[in-house]
Amino acid sequence: MIKSIKNILILYLALNLAVFAVFLAGIINAGLFISIMTPSGIVLVNFIIFSILYKKSDGKSNKNFLLYNLGGMGLRMVLVLLLIFLSLKFLKIDKYGFIFAFFIWYILFLIVEIKAVKAKADAIKGK
Repeated sequence: MIKSIKNILILYLALNLAVFAVFLAGIINAGLFISIMTPSGIVLVNFIIFSILYKKSDGKSNKNFLLYNLGGMGLRMVLVLLLIFLSLKFLKIDKYGFIFAFFIWYILFLIVEIKAVKAKADAIKGK
């Protein structure tokens, strides 16, 4: 899992550097740049919490596994919704750019989460 997290973080940094390069080239303005980078950070926090809770649930009983992962999912959803609300309420950003970027980042990291859980389930099934 550590190796996959390193690869994910490398991809995350590469995508953020690409957005920064587009900003420096003058293709997007500062407002849109912030509107893209803010959800990037929110989704990264969400993924870090997933990684911590998933690592804690490794090797636990089914009850504890579900508690960590489903309970953690509820906690993460509340946190993400709170951060989105605060960002849209208090930051002067492009709302449409923010929401579009959030969905893209969220879907990318959700795919990574699903692959991590599936890889672990396949490893357990193969034993």
